[in-house]
Amino acid sequence: MRSLVLLAAAAAALAGCSDAAAPLPPGSLTPDARALAATSTAVTSVTVSPSSATIAVGATQQFTATVRDSSGDTLTGLTINWRTTDTTVAKIDATGLATGIAPGKVTVRARTSGVLGTAALTVVVAGTGIPYGPFHLRQSSYGPPWTGTVLDMQPTTILSELAAAKAGNQRIVLRLARHRSYFQNPDGSFSLTLWKQELDAFQGVDFSSYIADGTIIAHYLFDEPGDVSQWGGKPVPFSDVEAAAEYSKQLWPAMLTVIRAPPTWLAKWTQPWVSLDAGWVQYAARLGDAATWIARETTVAQRIKIGLMASTNVINGGDGSSGIPGRVSGKWMMSAAEIERYSQAILSSTAVCDYFLWEWDKTYFARADIQAAVANVAPWAASHPATPCQ
Repeated sequence: MRSLVLLAAAAAALAGCSDAAAPLPPGSLTPDARALAATSTAVTSVTVSPSSATIAVGATQQFTATVRDSSGDTLTGLTINWRTTDTTVAKIDATGLATGIAPGKVTVRARTSGVLGTAALTVVVAGTGIPYGPFHLRQSSYGPPWTGTVLDMQPTTILSELAAAKAGNQRIVLRLARHRSYFQNPDGSFSLTLWKQELDAFQGVDFSSYIADGTIIAHYLFDEPGDVSQWGGKPVPFSDVEAAAEYSKQLWPAMLTVIRAPPTWLAKWTQPWVSLDAGWVQYAARLGDAATWIARETTVAQRIKIGLMASTNVINGGDGSSGIPGRVSGKWMMSAAEIERYSQAILSSTAVCDYFLWEWDKTYFARADIQAAVANVAPWAASHPATPCQ
């Protein structure tokens, strides 16, 4: 009998061990527990896009999270838990849509299966900062980090272009005259008469509401009047530059005027600038130390009482450290480090009223290092004093 009892006890013990080792029936787990068991070991990374963004108080920014396993494959169907580190600065809903509440900086957090991804979000007061973006930005790319661009306009499409810019929260410096070849004399010199005809094509188009609401920043008259290689061997006369600005003001009195010429060149005229509101400087590495360069142009702009617009030639103005060939033989595109270094120097000038990058290039701006650099510059432009361009 004792043997039978011992055998029964041993069998029961073995059965107990067996039951402990066996997986629990699926029906005994809650749906959340089953999902966690199925995915917690598979998730290895959560990447939040965009990695950084700047929005105004009251504005929104959509964030997305990409979840991957150890093989780098994307996992879908998982619940993302969204949070911000300070809900008094920004809040975020279950879909990843963040809303600016007050000026400040927060970290956006996306967590699933115990794995965390983060992004940086800066909230600024609406109306502060200066427009920032590349020349010729495509409508499909409107939005953070960009807040402005320079666009060539046609009479038949200007209203739709401006409507799209306004909807995309972009501010525009517009160019109405076409390529300089349309307003050059036979010897290559500047023709004020032909230039005026370029503007006359827009007289039947009413875009005054976009000037009034600030969508239009200024009218970019034309390029580099002091570069004799572009004008048949002689510069555009200073009087013609002022006359061009005056004609623009006759047609659109409230629209600011800017010429792509540095204040150090404009200062050579012995007369005061009346209709011309601003000069435009563009930096390239060959111009030397960026901080020294912008300080010099700022001093002169203030002395001759004109506004100062600025840009950086990221396509052909690098120092060669990027190893990325520019579009012109012997020139280099800027590296991510150059973009940040030069931008920080230029934006140190409180006189700069907008900041652009020449120019949009889909392949260049798709690079991860360049995307990170321009995103890092965006908060500097957003926190820059909202300086008038006149």
